[in-house]
Amino acid sequence: MCSDDGCAERPVPEWFGEDGADAEVLSEVLFDPEHWPVFRVPAEDGPGAVVIYRNLDGDYGTDYLRTHPGRSYVE
Repeated sequence: MCSDDGCAERPVPEWFGEDGADAEVLSEVLFDPEHWPVFRVPAEDGPGAVVIYRNLDGDYGTDYLRTHPGRSYVE
């Protein structure tokens, strides 16, 4: 990920063989300040992960939390 002022060159979806319009729609969803998209990535026998797109105004980022089988909390 790259902010407008933090990159020498802004990446473009076509570098990865994707349609720029599709990538733009996805970025609008992921970076919408009204929502915090969350993805759970389970693992069969070990720790899994929860990925959270933190969309605070002026403090956005991606947080990764580790989950453990049999526990109700994350690290």
